[in-house]
Amino acid sequence: VNQVYAGKYGHQLQDFYARIQNAAKAVKRDTKIEIKKAQVHEIAYSPIVGLANSVHEANQQGNPFSLRDMCRLIYHIAQNQFYQLAKPTVQDYSSVYANQQKVIHNESKETKLATPKRI
Repeated sequence: VNQVYAGKYGHQLQDFYARIQNAAKAVKRDTKIEIKKAQVHEIAYSPIVGLANSVHEANQQGNPFSLRDMCRLIYHIAQNQFYQLAKPTVQDYSSVYANQQKVIHNESKETKLATPKRI
């Protein structure tokens, strides 16, 4: 996160990261789950990307964010991410996929896709 957005936000990244850590602590306290330091680092990227998009949009509309607004947004995005760690939403995709009985094509005649090469 520091390397990607350091040029854009500079010393404000420390403020943002403090808000992300505070969000992790609040969710830990509310849910009693264990949030590891690696998870905080992993989740930290998402709120900052969300902030960058929101700041860009606000600037285009002529409503620039204050540091307080940015910190508040970072905190709420991070808090939502940490709550998803605590209670992951289970999506039911059963209605999207066809039942095996309704499948018309023969699975043995399907061509397999090539496995992408690692870069």
